[in-house]
Amino acid sequence: MPDSTKYVLFICGGKWQLPWFRYLKNKGHKIILVDPYTHSPCVPEADIHMVYDAKDHDEIYHLIKENDFEIEFVTSDQTDVSTITVATLSQKLGTKGNDPEAVKIFSNKFENRDFLQKHYKAHYPAFSKAFTVNDLLSFYFETPENIIIKPADAQSSRGVFKIDKHNLKDIHKLFDEAISFSSQDYIIVEEFVKGKEITVEGICNNHKHYTLATSSKKHFRTGIASELRYPASLNSALLKKLYEFHNHFIKKTGLEFGITHSEYIVNEEETDFWLVEAACRGGGSLIPSHIVPWVSGIDIYDAYYKFLTEKPVEIEEPKEFKHAILYFFEFKNGTVQKMEGLDEARKIQ
Repeated sequence: MPDSTKYVLFICGGKWQLPWFRYLKNKGHKIILVDPYTHSPCVPEADIHMVYDAKDHDEIYHLIKENDFEIEFVTSDQTDVSTITVATLSQKLGTKGNDPEAVKIFSNKFENRDFLQKHYKAHYPAFSKAFTVNDLLSFYFETPENIIIKPADAQSSRGVFKIDKHNLKDIHKLFDEAISFSSQDYIIVEEFVKGKEITVEGICNNHKHYTLATSSKKHFRTGIASELRYPASLNSALLKKLYEFHNHFIKKTGLEFGITHSEYIVNEEETDFWLVEAACRGGGSLIPSHIVPWVSGIDIYDAYYKFLTEKPVEIEEPKEFKHAILYFFEFKNGTVQKMEGLDEARKIQ
């Protein structure tokens, strides 16, 4: 007898997906979780767990149809791994979702750069595909500055390396490591742009994008963040210019709705900016679930839920922003024996 229960199809069940997963459970939804690991944090709370690769949308679709599961909507958050799968399955199942062609602009860094080049001709560094180490070397010797290499479709700074005269001898090893994180047969090579990094959090509603929070980002080393301070420290004229460009760019991609997370490099004179990457999901490390609502006063999960359940949504860009710091700790090898000050920190409003 076919299962008459309606389910939410949830892609990926890691720790950063847990807040959105629990939000939906608290709304009373039954959830089918797709995650390749039996020990992922969302697994114990799922109604059904499909142990499959989150990128294998064809296999997931066949399993849904073979079991006659009725799906209300397909969703995920805080991971790039799921975005194409969510869009593709939403289209196949006839549920609320974004156009997969729009999502590709966010999930593949080369597609993103190519889109910018075609439509804006600005705000991006010189870039190219690199299928081989020789491609990297050609780009390196033709570029006046150092270069950055990165996988086309990875996240969390995996496989991202700055190449300069000090590590050029290791280029074969670095190329192999970068491409190991990608499902493509190439990596992205870009001119290294000096400046400070800015993150931009937002939400898209009916093809209109709203910027809800910005931060100034610092790093332990290339690609590894040490802290994000909200709001971003940036002169008002450039911040306005960035807002206008960013909101227009998101709209131009064709994204209809959803949470966004992007990163820019601002030059040292604060006169211009370059897009590092853009994602159609919330930033990791609890940014959409905890930080953005605090900073902006807007609960983006409430808005996102209304999008998916096709309820009317009204959003306004915040006029004022609260302060927040997301700080990452790097410890030496060993065991943490105690943490102090947690009760005092929880009382801070």
